[in-house]
Amino acid sequence: MNLTPRMKACLTDPTVHTWVKHAINNLSTKDIVEAADDARLVADLFTERLAIAEAIWLTTEERT
Repeated sequence: MNLTPRMKACLTDPTVHTWVKHAINNLSTKDIVEAADDARLVADLFTERLAIAEAIWLTTEERT
C-alpha cells in the first residue's frame, strides 16, 4: 500500500470522516488507475447531486 503524505495525513486527522478514511484504505489496495477512476466517479455523482440541490434551492428562493 503506497500512501502519499496527504493520504497519511488524512488517515490521522480527527476531522476527516471515518468513511473517507475507509475509502482511502480500500482504494489504496486497488489498481491505481481504477481507484482514481472510481474516486472521480463518486466525486462527479455528488457534484451533480449538489448542482441539482442548489438549482432546486434557488428555484424555491425565487418563489418566496
